[in-house]
Amino acid sequence: MHWPGVHPSQIHWTAKCSCERQSNYVIDFATLLPYDWDTLYYFSGKWELDDIIDTLGIPLTAVSYSEVGPKVFFMRQGHVVYQTGWFPYPPERCPKHIYFDTPDEVFVVVKSDAKFNVTKNGDAYGLRPLF
Repeated sequence: MHWPGVHPSQIHWTAKCSCERQSNYVIDFATLLPYDWDTLYYFSGKWELDDIIDTLGIPLTAVSYSEVGPKVFFMRQGHVVYQTGWFPYPPERCPKHIYFDTPDEVFVVVKSDAKFNVTKNGDAYGLRPLF
């Protein structure tokens, strides 16, 4: 399910404003995002649909899934409340973007621990997990 007006650009705006005020900033997804969720799942672009379905334990359709780029799922009691793709475009194609700065191909984090250090890289912002 996609929620109107809530997507990576909201997080990008928060990261940008925060980094302009201080160099070391932490974004807390628990307070930033307006929908009710309890667990965040991140999958790198290397993950196949079947593997994501096995990990989440719920059915997904090809319509709700893109083969390109990392995926983020916000869950509440085992149900998807929001999902989005995070496309790591090169700076020349999309100079103002936000990305997860992690070597992990997958991570799962509960809402109370979903904090990320923001690092500015040109006009892009990396979110490094703090858990």
